[in-house]
Amino acid sequence: MVTTAQYGKRVTDGYRVGILVYIDPDWLDPEVPPAERKRTPTAWVQPVGGGREWTARPAYLVPL
Repeated sequence: MVTTAQYGKRVTDGYRVGILVYIDPDWLDPEVPPAERKRTPTAWVQPVGGGREWTARPAYLVPL
């Protein structure tokens, strides 16, 4: 699991490696209909070397 202490550091989900950019403990996915939205801890990770940012649950990320 990662925390805000790992901002700017390398993390992995077991498949990809990236730089932890931000963690929102109460993120609501805007693509989910309003009646079905649930607050979910979400981390944003930027790929090493560039590319599209991805999201994951902080519990699924491991610091490197």
